[in-house]
Amino acid sequence: MKNTKRIIAMVFVLVFMFTLVMSSAVFAGADNGKDIEKVKGNDKVNTPTVEDKSKVKGAEEDSTAVAEEEKAVKEKDKVMEQKKVLMKQLIEARKSGNLEAAALLLTQVKEYKEQLKQMVKDSYTEEELAQLEQAAVTIETADPTLEVLPIDTIVAKGKSLKLDMPPVVKDGKVLVPIRAFSQAYGAEVNWNAEEHTITIIKDGVEIVLMTDSSTVYVNGVATDIGLPVKGINGKTVMPVGFLAEKLGLKAEVDPEDGTIEIEDEDDDTTTDTTTGTTTGN
Repeated sequence: MKNTKRIIAMVFVLVFMFTLVMSSAVFAGADNGKDIEKVKGNDKVNTPTVEDKSKVKGAEEDSTAVAEEEKAVKEKDKVMEQKKVLMKQLIEARKSGNLEAAALLLTQVKEYKEQLKQMVKDSYTEEELAQLEQAAVTIETADPTLEVLPIDTIVAKGKSLKLDMPPVVKDGKVLVPIRAFSQAYGAEVNWNAEEHTITIIKDGVEIVLMTDSSTVYVNGVATDIGLPVKGINGKTVMPVGFLAEKLGLKAEVDPEDGTIEIEDEDDDTTTDTTTGTTTGN
């Protein structure tokens, strides 16, 4: 009898332990299932959408465009420096009377000039060049007294200068659009519609001008620029030489081909007095 009771008791104990083990396994499986669902849910939340991918792609394209633009500027600056070295050698050759060397150097200088002009053109898209050509036609039709210059007439050192209208010549002065030129060099440009004034601010210099007036105020001091500030083809323009000077730049004009090179005022630039290179008006 006693053995029978012991056997029954042991059976109950084994059944109870088996039940506990199975229950633990079931709960563990349920918890793991919940964890898996959580992971799946998190995966769904973190999966990039089409919009996210588009933004990333756009940012990458912008970054690539900026890198390419910076590379192009550096290459252009390198060519400008090489041309400057050749110009110095040309001056020395002319002074020494070495006509053969001077002729060879002059040919090389012209080749570098053509290379720079092509670099300027390459900085514009085909669509932008087409718009500039159309603007040139519109300007010349509206005012035959204006001479429209090629967009590659102006070469900027250290910057990717892109004008939204071609430079024009009025009364012997080369005019450029104020906003596009100034902003390319980091200046702030504001338009006051009520007073018809434009204010340009850069490095503590304030330039204030009024449309249809030849008087420009630089830090409050009045200066006559020789012709009234006008709007041409929807853009307000002024002499590039004056604007460059007040923005801490200089404009060197080569009378042989009309090219105008813009660079910082403190750059060491040699002017070839034997060819009459002058500073832009």
